[in-house]
Amino acid sequence: MRKARSFVVRTLMLAAVCLLGTSALVAPASAAEPSGQAKGETTWTAADGTENSARALSLKEVKAKGLAKYVDTDNYKMVAPRIVPPTQRSAPPAPEKRADSQSAVTPLASTCWEHWFGHGVDKLFGRTDVTWCGDGGKKWVNYSAAYCWGDDSLITYKYLGCQVAEDYGHPKADEYWNIYDVWSQWDLCTVWVPAWGSCVTHDRPQHKYRYGAAGGIWQLS
Repeated sequence: MRKARSFVVRTLMLAAVCLLGTSALVAPASAAEPSGQAKGETTWTAADGTENSARALSLKEVKAKGLAKYVDTDNYKMVAPRIVPPTQRSAPPAPEKRADSQSAVTPLASTCWEHWFGHGVDKLFGRTDVTWCGDGGKKWVNYSAAYCWGDDSLITYKYLGCQVAEDYGHPKADEYWNIYDVWSQWDLCTVWVPAWGSCVTHDRPQHKYRYGAAGGIWQLS
């Protein structure tokens, strides 16, 4: 009788461990994962589980990143980014290109921001980092850049890569837009078989964000 009880207890404990392991596959990562939270950083989780973090860069950081040529360093201000939740139904600004007749004067940014968004858990995640600068009231994006990456740390998980597509922003000399769009997708393998060297189950989340010259952030998809 005592052996039977011991067997039941062990069975229940094993079931609990398996349940916890399964929930880890779908639980969102902490907003501070994997980089930690910087000073003045705002973190949030979107309705679809996407982890987000955004903040304004200091002038010291702007110079360290080699972005000083894009900003008015004498009048630089750290203006917090404005995150517009989809529930507010506030339409993002439509794309608008600066007219060629305005190209004689090169605008300089008054603030630079960074935003990262990601999907996954701490042992398997994809992330996209975005940096952009804007001239605030003059409405033009003066600098824009984005790249994606990810990592895995469990033998049965595998980060398989990512891709980024950019629209508008300031990708070319003498071409300025009022917005910057970034689309990103990651390939996260939630069931990786090392013996086969292949993935059984793929998760390919994708998201798109729009950024404004005054620091606005809109999730498009």
